[in-house]
Amino acid sequence: EIDRLKTVPYKFIKPYLNDSVFKNCPKELKVSYLNSNGLLSKLEDVRADFNLMRSDILCLSETKLNCSVSNKNLKLDTFEICSRLDGEKQSSGGMIVYAKHRVCPYVNVIEKRCKKYKESESYMEQIKLNYEDVKLSFVYIHPNLAKKASESLKKITEDLADSAGTHFI
Repeated sequence: EIDRLKTVPYKFIKPYLNDSVFKNCPKELKVSYLNSNGLLSKLEDVRADFNLMRSDILCLSETKLNCSVSNKNLKLDTFEICSRLDGEKQSSGGMIVYAKHRVCPYVNVIEKRCKKYKESESYMEQIKLNYEDVKLSFVYIHPNLAKKASESLKKITEDLADSAGTHFI
């Protein structure tokens, strides 16, 4: 079944990914982000997902990994791990960024951080990358923090912003 799923595109994304503009453009960068809610138990699902595996850069959040899990156990065909930010506990947090082998040499990790917000006992995780002239920032905001008033969200936005005007995904 997994082999069959690897060949079946998701019907809502199929026209976009199969468009000739994207197939024939070597500069096109396909970026995907997914909240995995526990990567070890979902790794086979990620491997079987036709669209995720066609990404050039793939970020998975809420991996719930810690340093005891080796990168060898997290391999995806045609991808390399560019960056990994483990949560303090295995019950929440964590991000991992994969890049295709052909893209990885051009990806530079600018910053990775976890910022804790004491007032809500929650956190925000961020990994910033640079790919040629494109800056990407992958962000996971803990649900308790996202539920806070707009003033807290304004503070988070300020924490994410930088003087260079990076666009965030």
